[in-house]
Amino acid sequence: NGSTQCSPCSWPLTTPQAEWGSTSCDACVRDYYWSAADNATCADEQCPEFCSACEEGQDCSISGLTVASLPLEVGYWRASTGSATVYACPWKDNCGGGGGAEGDALCRRHSEGTLCNQCQSGYYLVASGERRGACEACSTGSTKTYALVVILLLIFVVGYPLSQRLSRVKQVK
Repeated sequence: NGSTQCSPCSWPLTTPQAEWGSTSCDACVRDYYWSAADNATCADEQCPEFCSACEEGQDCSISGLTVASLPLEVGYWRASTGSATVYACPWKDNCGGGGGAEGDALCRRHSEGTLCNQCQSGYYLVASGERRGACEACSTGSTKTYALVVILLLIFVVGYPLSQRLSRVKQVK
């Protein structure tokens, strides 16, 4: 009943790596990913049309990838593991890339949202300088501001009465 000969897979199909010796050609080689829906059917025994060439932002350095497991390069984002459509992030370092992830799970450095273009609560987006695009903790800038205000208040509270006293001393002389 079993086959005594292996049949080659049609390009760019391959046998899934976890199933060496399998008789099915239902995975794609490196630089391609399986793009067919779970319920898709084809007329032939092999369906090379279900393999799609990888595009910019998709990391297809291994074979056997699917839309859901498709890893992204750093600097790219996608909304759903059900979609192979990827977008370049405006702040490349905020999008960490990775496999089998979507949406906020692709964001890093305290960023979130579409294209990791927003900062999490308690953080703000740096608008200029070498840290441009990074999400910094709000308390970092606020602490410096509070310290400056306290120092100025101390100078005023201590300095003003002292200056009044000194001017009275000068008037008495």
